Amino acid sequence: MYTKDTHFIDRDNEIAFMNKVIRSPIAEFVIVHGRRRIGKTEMLIRAVKEGMYFVGRQESPKDQLKRFSMKLSGVLNDDMIGKYGLKSWDEALDHIASHGNLTIVFDEFPYMVESDPSIPSTFQEWWDHRLSRTRVKLIFCGSSMSMMEQYLFNRKAALYGRRTKQLKMEPMSFIQAEEFFPRLKFEEMIKIYGAAGGTPAYLTEFRNGFSEGIMNFFEKSELLYSDAMYILREEVREPRYYHSILEAIAAGASTFPEIMNRTGLGREVTSKYLAILRDLNIIVRKTPVTKKGSSRKGIYEIWDNYFRFWFKFVFPNEDLIETGRKDLLKKLLEREYPAYLGKVVEGIITPLLIDRYPEYRIGRWWFKDKEIDIVGVDETSSRMFACEVKWKRSPANYRDVENLMEKAAFIEKTKGFRKEFMIISRNGFTPAASRLIDEYNITGWSMEDLEVMFEAYSGKVKSK
Repeated sequence: MYTKDTHFIDRDNEIAFMNKVIRSPIAEFVIVHGRRRIGKTEMLIRAVKEGMYFVGRQESPKDQLKRFSMKLSGVLNDDMIGKYGLKSWDEALDHIASHGNLTIVFDEFPYMVESDPSIPSTFQEWWDHRLSRTRVKLIFCGSSMSMMEQYLFNRKAALYGRRTKQLKMEPMSFIQAEEFFPRLKFEEMIKIYGAAGGTPAYLTEFRNGFSEGIMNFFEKSELLYSDAMYILREEVREPRYYHSILEAIAAGASTFPEIMNRTGLGREVTSKYLAILRDLNIIVRKTPVTKKGSSRKGIYEIWDNYFRFWFKFVFPNEDLIETGRKDLLKKLLEREYPAYLGKVVEGIITPLLIDRYPEYRIGRWWFKDKEIDIVGVDETSSRMFACEVKWKRSPANYRDVENLMEKAAFIEKTKGFRKEFMIISRNGFTPAASRLIDEYNITGWSMEDLEVMFEAYSGKVKSK
């Protein structure tokens, strides 16, 4: 079932970016960042085949410089560097500048700085006065977003403003994640993606299929159980506050005032922490598709499927996990996971609809107690579509289809627009719903239809 190279799949765009950097005729100061487990190191190892790769560690400055000396000795074919060692980073950077055309990756750069706080100012001086005039490529990478911010993105940081390029590694899309499991059934892949999201390290935990992999969330010794808190501890300075915010959002607090009230945090602190969680791709702020992005009607959702699953099914059930009640946890998942997957399917179908309707502005819509999963609006041509996902065990019924049409009538600024309706149902449609679909020329997609559409879309994406 699990036959692909699971450490590295479909990072062609990132590899192409790095190849362009390496071929550049000028000096480059490149920052590669992204959350832990996202695949930064694997990408860099494959991209930088000629050059030097150095990993920072939590060690003494002397040991760090000794390791760097041995690495640089091999790359420059200079036995004297390895024999006598470099005495300082000034000496190291002098050798690099003298070579003039060397690519060096400094992975886990924040650990280097923690070991020797003088490194940023030393690198800054050498970059400003010599390195920037060569063809040297310096690539800085780190897993801790908060530390990368402190040492490279902060306006007060010595190296701020020196970068020539930067690359943020994003989680994989559903289509990319599918390549981990080339022979897996479409529905099972949706189940896996709903829990693991697009993080390669989490996808590999499902190497033996969904049923076995999902239970690793409920084993305290397993990565899927422990990594949510580990990432928060490593990425942010006040993990308990971020945990409270995510807990509040998972429990239904979606607006800024609701999150403040649920957590007890002040306005300024809440705003700051929400912004950082957005930068980490853990949460997202959404506004109704008919409103501008700055609208006060914005709501917050947990965007990352791993964290969304963890705060939905793991954190609230710590008592069952502690007592080893896997029987009850399995029943809980059987009962609640299909409904949970509805929003996951919304997320994976949206890119397909964006491709299908390029002139439309596409997103969620809500007004008071009415909500539609996906709405597309083309004001120029006075067209719109409304789409809902019904991911339940029973077929979508007559009322499901009727509700969609009724709610669409409330979408502002679309009076007189030509309207198109779509409904996606995991288990098809009742006879009455099918008659209504035929009568009003509504598009009804079953699981099988969705799979065919994704195969076509996947082929189109990969051929670009």
